[in-house]
Amino acid sequence: MAIPRQLKHINNQRLLYKFYKPDTIKALENQTLAFTPPKWFNDPFEFLPRVIRDHESEVLLRKTGIITKKQAEKLRRASQIHYTKSEFNMFLKDRQPIIESQTPNEFESFARDISGQLLDIISKSIGVLCLSKSWKNPLMWGHYSLGFQGFCVGYLLPYESRGLSRVDVTYSDSRYPLKESMILKNTIPRSELNGITARKALHWKYEEEVRYIIDLRHPDLTPNNYSTQFYLRHEPVIVKEIIWGMRCSHQIKTNLIELVRQRYTHADVYETIPDMDAFDICRTLILP
Repeated sequence: MAIPRQLKHINNQRLLYKFYKPDTIKALENQTLAFTPPKWFNDPFEFLPRVIRDHESEVLLRKTGIITKKQAEKLRRASQIHYTKSEFNMFLKDRQPIIESQTPNEFESFARDISGQLLDIISKSIGVLCLSKSWKNPLMWGHYSLGFQGFCVGYLLPYESRGLSRVDVTYSDSRYPLKESMILKNTIPRSELNGITARKALHWKYEEEVRYIIDLRHPDLTPNNYSTQFYLRHEPVIVKEIIWGMRCSHQIKTNLIELVRQRYTHADVYETIPDMDAFDICRTLILP
Protein backbone atom coordinates (compact mmCIF):
# COMPACT_ATOMS: atom_id res chain seq x y z
CA MET A 1 0.00 0.00 0.00
CA ALA A 2 1.05 3.61 -0.56
CA ILE A 3 1.30 5.92 2.43
CA PRO A 4 -2.31 6.40 3.59
CA ARG A 5 -4.42 9.53 3.67
CA GLN A 6 -5.47 8.95 7.27
CA LEU A 7 -2.97 11.12 9.13
CA LYS A 8 -5.15 12.45 11.97
CA HIS A 9 -3.07 10.67 14.63
CA ILE A 10 0.06 12.66 13.73
CA ASN A 11 -1.33 16.19 13.51
CA ASN A 12 1.04 17.34 16.25
CA GLN A 13 4.13 15.82 14.68
CA ARG A 14 6.87 18.15 13.44
CA LEU A 15 7.53 18.26 9.73
CA LEU A 16 10.54 16.40 8.38
CA TYR A 17 12.47 17.87 5.47
CA LYS A 18 14.04 16.46 2.33
CA PHE A 19 16.48 18.52 0.26
CA TYR A 20 16.36 18.15 -3.51
CA LYS A 21 18.55 19.15 -6.43
CA PRO A 22 16.79 20.98 -9.30
CA ASP A 23 16.57 17.92 -11.54
CA THR A 24 14.87 15.85 -8.84
CA ILE A 25 11.64 17.81 -9.09
CA LYS A 26 10.34 14.55 -10.56
CA ALA A 27 9.91 13.39 -6.94
CA LEU A 28 7.02 15.84 -6.64
CA GLU A 29 5.83 15.23 -10.19
CA ASN A 30 5.65 11.46 -9.57
CA GLN A 31 4.54 11.73 -5.91
CA THR A 32 7.33 9.44 -4.76
CA LEU A 33 9.69 9.05 -1.84
CA ALA A 34 13.08 7.50 -2.61
CA PHE A 35 14.51 4.76 -0.40
CA THR A 36 18.21 4.03 -0.82
CA PRO A 37 20.10 0.83 0.11
CA PRO A 38 22.74 1.88 2.68
CA LYS A 39 25.73 0.89 0.54
CA TRP A 40 24.95 3.84 -1.73
CA PHE A 41 25.19 6.38 1.12
CA ASN A 42 27.92 9.01 0.98
CA ASP A 43 29.39 8.10 4.39
CA PRO A 44 31.78 5.07 4.26
CA PHE A 45 31.28 4.50 8.01
CA GLU A 46 27.57 3.76 7.63
CA PHE A 47 26.56 0.41 9.17
CA LEU A 48 30.16 -0.28 10.16
CA PRO A 49 30.14 -1.38 13.83
CA ARG A 50 33.10 -1.69 16.18
CA VAL A 51 33.60 -5.43 16.70
CA ILE A 52 34.16 -6.41 20.35
CA ARG A 53 35.90 -9.69 21.19
CA ASP A 54 33.83 -11.49 23.85
CA HIS A 55 34.15 -14.77 25.76
CA GLU A 56 31.66 -16.60 23.55
CA SER A 57 33.54 -15.64 20.40
CA GLU A 58 36.79 -16.94 21.92
CA VAL A 59 35.09 -20.30 22.53
CA LEU A 60 33.74 -20.36 18.98
CA LEU A 61 37.14 -19.53 17.51
CA ARG A 62 38.79 -22.36 19.45
CA LYS A 63 36.29 -24.75 17.87
CA THR A 64 37.23 -23.73 14.34
CA GLY A 65 39.97 -26.39 14.32
CA ILE A 66 37.27 -29.07 14.08
CA ILE A 67 36.84 -30.19 10.47
CA THR A 68 33.43 -31.51 9.44
CA LYS A 69 32.96 -34.63 7.29
CA LYS A 70 31.93 -32.49 4.35
CA GLN A 71 35.04 -30.30 4.68
CA ALA A 72 37.26 -33.38 5.06
CA GLU A 73 35.89 -34.94 1.87
CA LYS A 74 36.44 -31.71 -0.02
CA LEU A 75 40.05 -31.57 1.18
CA ARG A 76 40.61 -35.25 0.30
CA ARG A 77 39.44 -34.76 -3.28
CA ALA A 78 41.57 -31.66 -3.68
CA SER A 79 44.69 -33.47 -2.45
CA GLN A 80 47.33 -34.45 -5.01
CA ILE A 81 47.86 -37.72 -3.09
CA HIS A 82 45.16 -40.33 -3.73
CA TYR A 83 43.97 -41.12 -0.19
CA THR A 84 41.08 -43.41 0.60
CA LYS A 85 38.54 -41.92 2.99
CA SER A 86 39.86 -43.94 5.93
CA GLU A 87 43.46 -43.04 5.09
CA PHE A 88 42.62 -39.34 4.89
CA ASN A 89 40.69 -39.42 8.15
CA MET A 90 43.72 -40.97 9.84
CA PHE A 91 45.90 -38.29 8.22
CA LEU A 92 43.70 -35.54 9.71
CA LYS A 93 43.54 -37.24 13.09
CA ASP A 94 47.33 -37.38 13.33
CA ARG A 95 47.55 -33.66 12.53
CA GLN A 96 44.57 -32.44 14.56
CA PRO A 97 46.68 -30.63 17.21
CA ILE A 98 48.47 -28.69 14.46
CA ILE A 99 45.19 -27.82 12.71
CA GLU A 100 43.62 -26.61 15.98
CA SER A 101 46.63 -24.44 16.78
CA GLN A 102 46.79 -22.82 13.35
CA THR A 103 43.13 -22.30 12.47
CA PRO A 104 42.38 -19.62 15.10
CA ASN A 105 45.15 -17.51 13.61
CA GLU A 106 43.49 -17.72 10.21
CA PHE A 107 40.14 -16.74 11.75
CA GLU A 108 41.54 -13.89 13.85
CA SER A 109 40.29 -11.26 11.42
CA PHE A 110 37.21 -13.21 10.30
CA ALA A 111 34.60 -11.24 12.29
CA ARG A 112 36.22 -7.94 11.36
CA ASP A 113 36.12 -8.89 7.67
CA ILE A 114 32.50 -9.99 7.95
CA SER A 115 31.52 -6.74 9.70
CA GLY A 116 32.92 -4.91 6.67
CA GLN A 117 30.55 -6.98 4.52
CA LEU A 118 27.61 -6.17 6.80
CA LEU A 119 26.82 -3.12 4.70
CA ASP A 120 26.38 -5.25 1.57
CA ILE A 121 24.29 -7.80 3.44
CA ILE A 122 21.94 -5.18 4.92
CA SER A 123 21.69 -3.34 1.59
CA LYS A 124 20.07 -6.39 0.03
CA SER A 125 17.14 -6.21 2.42
CA ILE A 126 16.38 -2.59 3.39
CA GLY A 127 16.05 0.86 1.88
CA VAL A 128 16.38 4.10 3.83
CA LEU A 129 14.65 7.45 3.40
CA CYS A 130 16.83 10.19 4.93
CA LEU A 131 15.15 13.32 6.25
CA SER A 132 16.08 16.26 8.46
CA LYS A 133 14.30 17.93 11.37
CA SER A 134 15.25 21.37 10.02
CA TRP A 135 15.12 23.25 6.71
CA LYS A 136 17.45 26.06 7.85
CA ASN A 137 20.95 24.59 7.89
CA PRO A 138 23.11 26.15 5.14
CA LEU A 139 25.26 23.00 4.96
CA MET A 140 22.22 20.93 4.03
CA TRP A 141 21.33 23.38 1.26
CA GLY A 142 24.92 23.40 0.08
CA HIS A 143 25.47 19.63 0.12
CA TYR A 144 22.11 18.22 -0.92
CA SER A 145 20.46 21.00 -2.91
CA LEU A 146 23.29 21.84 -5.31
CA GLY A 147 24.40 24.98 -3.52
CA PHE A 148 20.90 26.44 -2.92
CA GLN A 149 19.85 25.83 -6.55
CA GLY A 150 17.26 23.25 -5.57
CA PHE A 151 14.41 23.13 -3.12
CA CYS A 152 13.31 21.55 0.15
CA VAL A 153 10.05 19.72 0.91
CA GLY A 154 8.46 19.51 4.36
CA TYR A 155 6.65 16.18 4.78
CA LEU A 156 4.18 15.18 7.46
CA LEU A 157 4.92 11.46 7.68
CA PRO A 158 3.23 8.95 9.97
CA TYR A 159 5.53 7.93 12.80
CA GLU A 160 4.96 4.34 11.82
CA SER A 161 2.94 3.26 8.82
CA ARG A 162 2.58 -0.13 7.20
CA GLY A 163 5.97 -1.19 5.93
CA LEU A 164 7.81 1.80 7.42
CA SER A 165 9.72 2.16 10.69
CA ARG A 166 11.30 5.33 12.02
CA VAL A 167 14.84 5.64 13.41
CA ASP A 168 16.12 8.89 14.96
CA VAL A 169 19.84 9.10 14.29
CA THR A 170 22.20 9.48 17.25
CA TYR A 171 25.65 11.02 16.89
CA SER A 172 28.75 9.78 18.65
CA ASP A 173 32.54 9.89 18.54
CA SER A 174 32.67 6.07 18.55
CA ARG A 175 31.16 3.42 16.32
CA TYR A 176 28.38 1.16 17.57
CA PRO A 177 29.82 -1.78 19.59
CA LEU A 178 28.84 -5.25 18.35
CA LYS A 179 29.82 -8.53 19.99
CA GLU A 180 32.02 -10.67 17.76
CA SER A 181 30.06 -13.81 18.70
CA MET A 182 26.90 -12.38 17.08
CA ILE A 183 28.72 -12.11 13.78
CA LEU A 184 30.29 -15.57 14.08
CA LYS A 185 26.87 -17.10 14.79
CA ASN A 186 25.15 -14.93 12.16
CA THR A 187 22.52 -13.90 14.73
CA ILE A 188 22.36 -10.13 15.08
CA PRO A 189 19.23 -9.15 17.08
CA ARG A 190 16.94 -6.46 15.70
CA SER A 191 17.82 -4.21 18.65
CA GLU A 192 21.50 -4.36 17.67
CA LEU A 193 20.68 -3.76 14.02
CA ASN A 194 18.64 -0.70 15.01
CA GLY A 195 21.59 0.57 17.02
CA ILE A 196 23.93 0.20 14.04
CA THR A 197 21.35 1.88 11.78
CA ALA A 198 21.01 4.88 14.09
CA ARG A 199 24.70 5.54 14.87
CA LYS A 200 26.59 8.21 12.93
CA ALA A 201 29.77 10.18 13.57
CA LEU A 202 29.58 13.52 15.38
CA HIS A 203 30.71 15.26 12.18
CA TRP A 204 27.20 14.69 10.74
CA LYS A 205 25.31 16.14 13.70
CA TYR A 206 24.28 19.22 11.72
CA GLU A 207 22.00 17.01 9.59
CA GLU A 208 19.55 16.33 12.48
CA GLU A 209 18.66 13.18 10.60
CA VAL A 210 15.59 10.99 10.88
CA ARG A 211 15.42 7.78 8.90
CA TYR A 212 12.52 5.74 7.62
CA ILE A 213 13.35 2.09 6.93
CA ILE A 214 11.49 -0.14 4.49
CA ASP A 215 11.86 -3.78 3.50
CA LEU A 216 12.95 -3.92 -0.15
CA ARG A 217 10.46 -6.76 -0.66
CA HIS A 218 7.62 -4.28 -0.13
CA PRO A 219 5.21 -4.92 -3.03
CA ASP A 220 4.66 -1.22 -3.79
CA LEU A 221 8.33 -0.34 -4.27
CA THR A 222 9.61 0.40 -7.77
CA PRO A 223 13.41 0.22 -8.32
CA ASN A 224 15.35 2.39 -10.73
CA ASN A 225 17.36 0.75 -13.51
CA TYR A 226 20.38 0.13 -11.26
CA SER A 227 18.49 -0.69 -8.03
CA THR A 228 20.30 2.18 -6.29
CA GLN A 229 16.95 3.68 -5.29
CA PHE A 230 13.46 2.31 -4.72
CA TYR A 231 10.39 4.53 -5.06
CA LEU A 232 7.20 4.52 -3.03
CA ARG A 233 4.21 6.57 -4.16
CA HIS A 234 2.53 8.82 -1.60
CA GLU A 235 -0.62 10.91 -1.36
CA PRO A 236 -0.25 14.68 -2.03
CA VAL A 237 -1.56 15.43 1.47
CA ILE A 238 1.75 14.58 3.17
CA VAL A 239 3.52 17.50 1.42
CA LYS A 240 3.00 20.50 3.72
CA GLU A 241 5.79 22.91 2.71
CA ILE A 242 7.88 23.58 -0.39
CA ILE A 243 10.86 25.90 0.05
CA TRP A 244 13.09 26.96 -2.82
CA GLY A 245 16.74 27.87 -2.47
CA MET A 246 18.28 31.33 -2.90
CA ARG A 247 19.81 30.30 -6.24
CA CYS A 248 16.80 28.42 -7.55
CA SER A 249 16.16 29.17 -11.24
CA HIS A 250 13.05 30.94 -12.49
CA GLN A 251 12.04 27.79 -14.38
CA ILE A 252 12.16 25.56 -11.30
CA LYS A 253 10.20 28.13 -9.29
CA THR A 254 7.56 28.25 -12.04
CA ASN A 255 7.35 24.45 -12.13
CA LEU A 256 6.99 24.24 -8.35
CA ILE A 257 4.19 26.80 -8.26
CA GLU A 258 2.39 24.96 -11.06
CA LEU A 259 2.65 21.68 -9.15
CA VAL A 260 1.23 23.29 -6.02
CA ARG A 261 -1.71 24.78 -7.89
CA GLN A 262 -2.52 21.50 -9.65
CA ARG A 263 -1.73 18.90 -7.01
CA TYR A 264 -0.38 20.20 -3.69
CA THR A 265 -3.00 22.86 -2.97
CA HIS A 266 -2.64 22.34 0.79
CA ALA A 267 1.13 23.09 0.76
CA ASP A 268 2.70 26.45 1.64
CA VAL A 269 5.42 27.74 -0.70
CA TYR A 270 8.35 29.77 0.62
CA GLU A 271 11.39 31.43 -0.85
CA THR A 272 14.64 31.68 1.12
CA ILE A 273 16.64 34.86 1.63
CA PRO A 274 19.86 35.53 3.57
CA ASP A 275 19.69 37.14 6.98
CA MET A 276 21.37 40.56 6.67
CA ASP A 277 22.89 40.45 10.16
CA ALA A 278 23.99 36.83 10.64
CA PHE A 279 24.95 33.61 8.84
CA ASP A 280 21.36 32.49 8.83
CA ILE A 281 18.56 31.72 6.39
CA CYS A 282 15.15 33.38 6.45
CA ARG A 283 12.10 32.53 4.41
CA THR A 284 9.08 34.43 3.16
CA LEU A 285 5.68 33.00 2.26
CA ILE A 286 4.88 33.03 -1.47
CA LEU A 287 1.73 30.89 -1.65
CA PRO A 288 -0.33 30.16 1.51
